[in-house]
Amino acid sequence: MIDISFNLSNPFSKRTWKCVWARDRLFGKNSVYSIGIERTKRIIGFSISWLPRQDHTPFDLELSLLGCTLTFGLYDISRHRDDVKGKWEEK
Repeated sequence: MIDISFNLSNPFSKRTWKCVWARDRLFGKNSVYSIGIERTKRIIGFSISWLPRQDHTPFDLELSLLGCTLTFGLYDISRHRDDVKGKWEEK
């Protein structure tokens, strides 16, 4: 697991989270990409995460500047993790 982030938010802002725009599209046989723009309280921020032992093996990237956050994600929609057995579910 890799999860690196830095966020500086405005604690006095009355702004609430809002999705301004989002798009999800299938590419390839089992993969989906997701792009979005969100309204947040963040003044500046950066986040990158890759979680290889979770469902769908997500990769996420977020960049924030002056209350606007750009999000990007890649997901494998065919993989599911069986945590009891400690391996990927068989089909």
